[in-house]
Amino acid sequence: MKKILYIGGFEMPDKNAAAQRVLANALLLREMGFEVSFMGISKDIQNAPKFVENFESHPVPYPVGIKQWMHQIITFVECDAILNYRPNYVVLYNFPAVASLRVSEDMSQA
Repeated sequence: MKKILYIGGFEMPDKNAAAQRVLANALLLREMGFEVSFMGISKDIQNAPKFVENFESHPVPYPVGIKQWMHQIITFVECDAILNYRPNYVVLYNFPAVASLRVSEDMSQA
């Protein structure tokens, strides 16, 4: 089964509109035979769900302060964290442009 990792500025399960769209897309992708996981954000990382509609969810902390916001914009998540899931495809949704370029470059070298 092909694996898709959805990464971006969505807060599961339904904390923002992006999360609702990502979940709807994931349900469709599951019907098409893909295994989908999420790596979104969470303002309450301690209580963030680990599963949403039987999809694995691995939230990253919502940025607080200038240093964390800069990391979010430039990196969002380290390449190693993405590669640990061994996805066949990575979908970036509601994602910073600079971080998108970095993920694209890192994934092409992996």
